[in-house]
Amino acid sequence: MVNKPFSKEEQKELSYEDYDTFIVFKLNDEEFGVNVAQSLRVVREKEITLLPNSPFYIEGVVSYKGKVIVVVNLKKQFDFLNKEVTKELKDIIIIEGLENENFGLLVDEVSGIERILKSVVKPPSGAISTKLPKGFVEGVALLEKRLVIIIDPVKITMQKELKKTKEEKQVK
Repeated sequence: MVNKPFSKEEQKELSYEDYDTFIVFKLNDEEFGVNVAQSLRVVREKEITLLPNSPFYIEGVVSYKGKVIVVVNLKKQFDFLNKEVTKELKDIIIIEGLENENFGLLVDEVSGIERILKSVVKPPSGAISTKLPKGFVEGVALLEKRLVIIIDPVKITMQKELKKTKEEKQVK
C-alpha cells in the first residue's frame, strides 16, 4: 500500500530510496512496524518452550534453523496487558540482533509488509515515547487513516535482563 500525501504524478517521480519497508503488526488495536532490514522471518503458531526464572516479558524459546531463539512478548514488554486482550498472540517475528544474536518478537498478528515513504515518518511525540520503554520508538508513520508506530527491536536486546537470559540459555 502506497501512502498518498502526493499526487500520482509526484509518486511516479519518487525513487526506491524514498521508501522504507516495514513488517507491520498488531498488539491489541495498535499498529507497529519493524524495518524489514532487521527482520529475518515471520513464523506462525510455533510452539514456545517456557524458560523458568526468566524476566516477565520473556515468553520462552523456540528453535529456528537449528538455533535457540529467545522470544520476547511485546504485550508484556510494552505493558499492554492491562488493556483488554482481543486476540491470542500467535506470530513471531525473528529479528537479526547485534552480534548475530537473533531473537523473536511475539505479537498478535502480522498485518503485512508495507512500503512507507520516509517523509511521512515523524519523530515520536512525548506522549507516544513515554508510554513505551525508553528508546524503542524510532518514529510514527502518519498514513491515510491510521498511525503505525515504528520501533527499533534491537534496543530490546540491549536490556540487561535479556542479555542475562541469553547467557543462561547458552550455559544449559
